[in-house]
Amino acid sequence: MTKISNRKVDKSYEVYFALYQSVSGTEEDKNIFKDFSPDFFDLVVVDECHRGSAAEDAAWREILEYFTSATQIGLTATPKETKFISNIDYFRKPIYTYSLKQGIMAHNYTSLYYHLIFSTKKREPWLRKEYRDQVWAYMGGIARKNDMSAIIIGGMPDHSHILLKMKPKISVSRALQLIKGGSSLWIHKSFPKLKKFAWQDGYGAFTVSKSKIPTVVRYIKNQEEHHKRKTFKEEYQCVCRYCVNDSASITPSLSRRVGWIGMSRESRP
Repeated sequence: MTKISNRKVDKSYEVYFALYQSVSGTEEDKNIFKDFSPDFFDLVVVDECHRGSAAEDAAWREILEYFTSATQIGLTATPKETKFISNIDYFRKPIYTYSLKQGIMAHNYTSLYYHLIFSTKKREPWLRKEYRDQVWAYMGGIARKNDMSAIIIGGMPDHSHILLKMKPKISVSRALQLIKGGSSLWIHKSFPKLKKFAWQDGYGAFTVSKSKIPTVVRYIKNQEEHHKRKTFKEEYQCVCRYCVNDSASITPSLSRRVGWIGMSRESRP
């Protein structure tokens, strides 16, 4: 398999990719498609065939007519049928068609956002202000390195909040393992006074709908103001009760489409 470029042809391959422009031109020596014999190819596939090849007088049509002995298949999502241009005129009636809906459903699309909450071990207030910004930034770097996106990271001396966009190939538990483990090791190396620092084993992971992302961002950004009224333990217990009982009343910081993952009775803060 090879791609034709720099107007050079190597006939030792079986599959070739090329742009019309790379094999043809206004001058005869530019028409390198003629370096192949007319019966060289068994199959010619034309992508976006509604473009130049659809017009009868197009210069590019010459290439297709040169390889007329090959089976030719045209591919397009937007076929053209006008007085001057016709896909059907050259490629004949479609042998397979599909709707836009079918095309969309044939691919995988995900939009996974999690509000992650976890505390320092025994809720010790290790993360004072002089450390926090650097720790949050490093955690964000771990996320980027592992193909995740930290929308916002915040928290208080005894706990952290992350709004994390993830792909389905990585589990929540693995994401937390990478972020907590990597940041803990970095904290030990970077801050001599925090040699005994550790994260609690447990965590809370709550799904967030896209429409609620601004609300969660504001909530995480305003942690200091929020914790003038509630301790972390009160906040966390309130969120956990909400996940079990949807009728509970809490601060509307999370989507009502939530789920809790990865917490055990022993590991909850």
